[in-house]
Amino acid sequence: PFPAIEATKKALELRTKQADWEKAARNACALSELYLGIGELASAREFGHLSVKHADRSGISHMRVANRTILGHALFCSGQCHAASEQFESAISLQATDVARKTLFGFQAFRYCTFLLGTGRPGEILRTNEQVISWAQTDRAPFDVALAQLCAGSAHLASAREMQSPDLNSAATLIQQAVKGIIQAGRHDYVPIALLALAELHYVRQELDLARSALDQAWTIAARAPMRLQMADIHLARARIFNDRRELEKAAAMVELCGYDRRLLEVRKWERELGPS
Repeated sequence: PFPAIEATKKALELRTKQADWEKAARNACALSELYLGIGELASAREFGHLSVKHADRSGISHMRVANRTILGHALFCSGQCHAASEQFESAISLQATDVARKTLFGFQAFRYCTFLLGTGRPGEILRTNEQVISWAQTDRAPFDVALAQLCAGSAHLASAREMQSPDLNSAATLIQQAVKGIIQAGRHDYVPIALLALAELHYVRQELDLARSALDQAWTIAARAPMRLQMADIHLARARIFNDRRELEKAAAMVELCGYDRRLLEVRKWERELGPS
């Protein structure tokens, strides 16, 4: 059902036999991301580890950084926060040796920001994100700009909620810009993630009809692929925002199917909140 996966596996096997570690690392990295996209986290971790191994063999610095963040993201989604942290810290240390850019940027920064948000550290994102946006603008990379805006907007929203601040203007501007930029870039694989952030913004503002609309749009895209991790996130957001027990049951089933253990504690919390079915 996923011909891209089979083709990439054959390419990886060939490049490994040829000891072409650069291309092997790219193939393993692509497989990790493909498996992550469809919610097969065990395979995403397997090929993530292999991508790091081959990148190290290649000696190519930017691949050694990028592939560690891919593995770190797969580990984080699997609920292995300590192992994920080790990979991200290793990537950060390697990036720090770069003369021009000493912090993560682009996709690498987005993956790390996802980890920081998920572990309750939005302030760390806000301290470096302006530089990340500036680099993306310098590179004339509008999609990278949109990803950085999504990170910053989500961090502002999380910080405002922590401080119970009514000021959501920064969060709203950045998230809305990010949604627009990601859609314009044609990156449908990231649109559900951006729409989930937009739904969260509407929820905090008590704009529940707008939150529902954003989640419905996200579902239409995620279910088509299917993007099972995003589907689980949408089920969970609907359960939480609308106190919907049926959506929570669907979220729990999807979390279990994918091994999406990052969400286990949240599922258990809302099972207690909503009570038995």
